[in-house]
Amino acid sequence: MSLIPFSQRATGARDRHGAASLFSLLIAAGRMTFGRMMQKRQCRKDVLHVSELPDHLLRDIGIQRGDIVAAVHGGRGRA
Repeated sequence: MSLIPFSQRATGARDRHGAASLFSLLIAAGRMTFGRMMQKRQCRKDVLHVSELPDHLLRDIGIQRGDIVAAVHGGRGRA
């Protein structure tokens, strides 16, 4: 019967790598969520700004009052 030696260092290194990988995934998810929050915040500010424009400027841009949200959100129309 043969014995297979197990090294604590090798197992510990794999555990640390797995934990670092999980941590990096959590950081990436947090950054993506934060980016989406900031994008939505900027869209709300832009909708308010464009809503304050007079009708003749909106006509020059090529949109109507009812199209402001869709235009600001890049055609997706999400509020």
